[in-house]
Amino acid sequence: MENVGSPADVAKPAAADNPPPATQLAERTDEVSVVIPAGEGLEYKINMLKHGQLKYEWITDKGELYFDFHGEVKNNSNYFESYTIAYSNNMVGHCSLRLKVRKDGTSKTIQMRTSLSKSE
Repeated sequence: MENVGSPADVAKPAAADNPPPATQLAERTDEVSVVIPAGEGLEYKINMLKHGQLKYEWITDKGELYFDFHGEVKNNSNYFESYTIAYSNNMVGHCSLRLKVRKDGTSKTIQMRTSLSKSE
């Protein structure tokens, strides 16, 4: 578990404790298809306001991907929290995050659907 999130010596930025905004971003839906060449990686970023919600789904047409779902505080890329680190060929979920997908091995095609909605 010590390899999940920022190292212990990276201080949590004060901005992480700010209250959520009174108004969230407008709801929207996106769909994207990307190819990740063998031995390459991709970072797919979703910008959200604090307490915003994300529903996501992705699938690959060949094998498994290594992926790291994590969240960062804006303007401070040294601090992050990991939500999921795993190998899989698909995933469906609901949380607040930014997505980072890395691949070592054969080429993959990923399809991802995201839906941002107001917090409840």
